[in-house]
Amino acid sequence: MSYIITRLFSGLFLLISHLSVAQTEPLAPLSVRPLLTADSLYQAALAEPQSKALNNNLFIPETPGNLESKVMALRLFYNQNLERLAVPLATVNQKYDALNPQVKRFALPAALVGIGFVGLGRNHIFDYDAEIHEDIMEEHAGFRTTIDDHTRLVPLVAVYGLNLAGIKGKHNLVELSIIALTTDYLSGIITNNIKTLTREHRPDGSNDDSFPSGHTSSAFSKATILWQEYKDVSIWYGVGGYAFASATGALRMLNKKHWLSDVLAGAGVGILTTQAVYAVYPWVQQKIKHTIPALAEKQLMVMPAYTQGSIGFSMVYALNKPNQAKYTAKAKR
Repeated sequence: MSYIITRLFSGLFLLISHLSVAQTEPLAPLSVRPLLTADSLYQAALAEPQSKALNNNLFIPETPGNLESKVMALRLFYNQNLERLAVPLATVNQKYDALNPQVKRFALPAALVGIGFVGLGRNHIFDYDAEIHEDIMEEHAGFRTTIDDHTRLVPLVAVYGLNLAGIKGKHNLVELSIIALTTDYLSGIITNNIKTLTREHRPDGSNDDSFPSGHTSSAFSKATILWQEYKDVSIWYGVGGYAFASATGALRMLNKKHWLSDVLAGAGVGILTTQAVYAVYPWVQQKIKHTIPALAEKQLMVMPAYTQGSIGFSMVYALNKPNQAKYTAKAKR
């Protein structure tokens, strides 16, 4: 059972890493990419009578004497028919390119959330929940740990640790803190609201707020921050973050706190929320700078704050704008 869970979540975070990698090869222009359409299939069907003799040749038994003629028949057949299947995308009213990385990065988390919803209620469509839980009860009935409360935090701790060590990511510490708090807040709201709506019971029967997994949502949200910040430095930072997130999901299942569908949906919510925040943050950043000129002039400093169990922001506003020329002159001396 442990082997199955390990393989499952190893495949999950490797798939996430693969789909998150930026497109390295330029895509062909939309106007020259082929697309399979009903019209192109119809046009290809019209070519069938003319190529019938060639098509029959494809099923002649291979012998040293007729092998060359069979290969030529194959080439001619496909050249005649596949050209009719190639229709420029420009002739089709397609608003978004499905191969675009901006679209692709939302596809996997959305699919994970969808799979999780399919698994609600222990149905026959998605019956892995009950099977995996039965195996866990047989092999790890006495397993208990609280380490999953801490593994979900490791990716975010790594982000701050790397920054403090001088390995800079995509954003500075202030921007990073804003992104981290925003994603944590949004994923928490989404997760808790879904829990209230679904009222799914936990495997151990302790309560009915199992779906989706909040620990897994938090872990994958933080792992995606690590990925986004350092994917251009080294992909292994992100892979390591997703490894800890996957381990968190597996431990929640071993602790009998969540079903597989809870964990998959939680991972999807965490990734989707973080990807959305990173997508809109540049726009929000520009709006803030135009609304609060002091922020653009670096007179306003925003920092995360933690006081008496509450997380928030602290702000410092410089009443006197620093004289940059004065400091530059002193530095030259």
